[in-house]
Amino acid sequence: MHQNKNQNKQHEPVLLEEVLQYLDPQAGESYLDLTAGYGGHASVILDRTGSLTTSVLVDRDSNAVKVLQEKYDGKVEVRQQDFLSACRELHAEGQRFDLILADLGVSSPHLNEGSRGFAISQNGPLDMRMDQAQTLKAADIVNGYSETELTDLLRRYGEEPKSAQIARAIVRSRPIISTSELAEIVKQAWPGRSRIHPATRTFQALRIAVNDELGQVEQALPECFELLKPGGRI
Repeated sequence: MHQNKNQNKQHEPVLLEEVLQYLDPQAGESYLDLTAGYGGHASVILDRTGSLTTSVLVDRDSNAVKVLQEKYDGKVEVRQQDFLSACRELHAEGQRFDLILADLGVSSPHLNEGSRGFAISQNGPLDMRMDQAQTLKAADIVNGYSETELTDLLRRYGEEPKSAQIARAIVRSRPIISTSELAEIVKQAWPGRSRIHPATRTFQALRIAVNDELGQVEQALPECFELLKPGGRI
């Protein structure tokens, strides 16, 4: 419980004022948060709507779901799902919402825990799963993909200019077990100083691939619009 409190405290909701401006939550409106995380946006929006029983909070991370369940103690429906599965299920149930929010990408609690494998600065296993029940890990991609597949992945999801050199170095260095090992291998392809860590784009590409982030967005957006009530905001 102490760890969950710390995680909650560490996470500041991004662009909160802008989210409130565009969603413009009003009393009585129903709310769907597809990436609720530790409830940063949700707590403020639900305070304004007061609509706990007609709102749904979704996250694929079991740690986040546990925090949300403890926080709302059954007053708000909390679902552990990726947002595409949640959209499809809610659509099939005929549910509609006045407000829908999706805060895409990685959250600070992921980056602050080395054991989750997202962070360059903290050593840990090559994991990067947002849903810990998922089987595919970053290690499977790093140690299993061909050099051509890795090159394509780094170029497509990381916009990495040295994708071919990095892919070649990864294949030659296998097996790669930890985030520190991978970061050091990538760093060798970028000699000299850099404003950001040279492995940043590689880690981003792997994270997107492991969690199918772009595929989720592409397929979920049409479902999201079907979930909006007339006059709703997303």
